[in-house]
Amino acid sequence: MRAAIPFVLVAVLGCGGGNTGKPVQTGGEKSDEGTSASGAKMPGDCVDPASDGDRHDSTRPFDKHVQPDVRDEDLDGDGVVDAFVKPGWACGDSCNRSVYVMRGTCGHYVGSFPSTDKFESVETKSNGLKDLSTRPRRHEDDNQMHCYQVILKFDGTEYKPSKKRECECKDEGAKCTAWDE
Repeated sequence: MRAAIPFVLVAVLGCGGGNTGKPVQTGGEKSDEGTSASGAKMPGDCVDPASDGDRHDSTRPFDKHVQPDVRDEDLDGDGVVDAFVKPGWACGDSCNRSVYVMRGTCGHYVGSFPSTDKFESVETKSNGLKDLSTRPRRHEDDNQMHCYQVILKFDGTEYKPSKKRECECKDEGAKCTAWDE
């Protein structure tokens, strides 16, 4: 005679289920999943930034993956550090990064941008998120390296460039031209 084997159903809760509307803990404050403490609604589904980041880097070699970029940026002011991912491979001057606003262990994708390691949030905000100052570099048609400072603003869905200027390609004290609007 065969013994009965009990059947156990295990529910796994986590990222990937989209906005359920249930409150989640975010930095000591409760808010709806995907909504910031300032009331800004975050776009997209709840995802794991490290695995989702591969989808947003068109320069990624097929056998390589993105990795977490250690930052202490809180873009929406909810007291929770938001996530950035960067290439886990040598990308030279054409490195892309992706940014996610965090709700517990869930990330909401809010954009990708090219930049050297010198990027940061600034005090001005757009649609509930701090603007980003980035430093992309690229070889142009004149076969020379060109360096820029670009300000990205959150349009409610994604970070988009709002203004840029060319700068000297120096790490410290680079002089820049006037802003292009």
